[in-house]
Amino acid sequence: NEKGYKSTVIAKGNDTQLSCTSDSTCNITSATIQAWSNKRISSQRKWIRIDASIKGTNNVFGGRIQSTLQIGDSTKVSSIRLARPLAEKDEFNEYAFYMEIPRYHKPIDVSLTVVPNPNKVIQLQSYQITLLTK
Repeated sequence: NEKGYKSTVIAKGNDTQLSCTSDSTCNITSATIQAWSNKRISSQRKWIRIDASIKGTNNVFGGRIQSTLQIGDSTKVSSIRLARPLAEKDEFNEYAFYMEIPRYHKPIDVSLTVVPNPNKVIQLQSYQITLLTK
């Protein structure tokens, strides 16, 4: 439930064809956010919401969409499978998921990737990463 959260779009794009590398990673975007000020880390709760519209064939559905937070020397990864009961082959399918941002006073690098089966082409209709603050 996002009620009471302030939302700020930190990355957005559309109409992209992704050619995956041999290591099976398709980079979509990356951004750096300063979730908390350098002076103090508040008790606020902060999340990012990832939304994407992706088209792929059956072969692509073996993969996942993944978001990574690089926090100092630590990494936090969250992903969801592209295959789901309502996903339609050769159609754009909507995906969304959340990640809670750890309390950390330095900039946090956020990246969004698709990890399909090797050497597949994925069509990305749109994506958006939103910072949610309460």
